[in-house]
Amino acid sequence: MKPEYERVLAGEQRYDDHLKSQKLDELSQEATQCHLAVKEQFRGTLEYAKRAGDALRVAKKILGGRSKWGKWLGDETTGSRRRKPPGLTCGFR
Repeated sequence: MKPEYERVLAGEQRYDDHLKSQKLDELSQEATQCHLAVKEQFRGTLEYAKRAGDALRVAKKILGGRSKWGKWLGDETTGSRRRKPPGLTCGFR
């Protein structure tokens, strides 16, 4: 049997007015809880990304050039040496 959300989206399951109201209340609560969880996780992730970027920018400045930077990055960090993805401009200098 398909999960409920698949049946609803496929038009295979309908709700009467009472059940619609009840289901919409449940969905509102679930969506709100999930949104808040994502928001909280994102805050932490963003802070770590910023701290990593700050540390790498300082290291690059200390090393004084791209050739030393690339070697150091490959030897001393676990991050990727890949270039920025096409079209991405923020954060790459």
